[in-house]
Amino acid sequence: MTAENYLEKRLDDQLSWYGKKSAVLKKRHYTIRVVIILISVILPFLTGIMSNETPYIKVAIAVGSLIIAFFEGISSLYKYQEQWLSYRNTAETLKREKLLFLTKSGPYERSQALSLLVTRCEGIMSDENQTWQSTLIE
Repeated sequence: MTAENYLEKRLDDQLSWYGKKSAVLKKRHYTIRVVIILISVILPFLTGIMSNETPYIKVAIAVGSLIIAFFEGISSLYKYQEQWLSYRNTAETLKREKLLFLTKSGPYERSQALSLLVTRCEGIMSDENQTWQSTLIE
């Protein structure tokens, strides 16, 4: 396998995947957090204006509380923030390795640079995969 082949078919592909996946997970995390914050701000207001003539406000408070509990549970179960940060970190680490390789800097100054690049990048991806699997088990 040539350096260009590895960079294009494996490393660039993985960089793209980690970048896109981290962006999706970041968006999910922030969306859930914003919904929770908005509902958390609205509930005390609804409680303050509640009277005996407004039973629908009690229903709105109950539904809001259920939504908060649901989204907190989803956030805890899928760990969007942890995954997003892990994927972003992996992508940045792989980018650094690629840059060092392309500029023949650091550990890539020697003749076996491609072999070292493959070993290091595959190790980084393997470590991230093991972290992802352990996150699912917790």
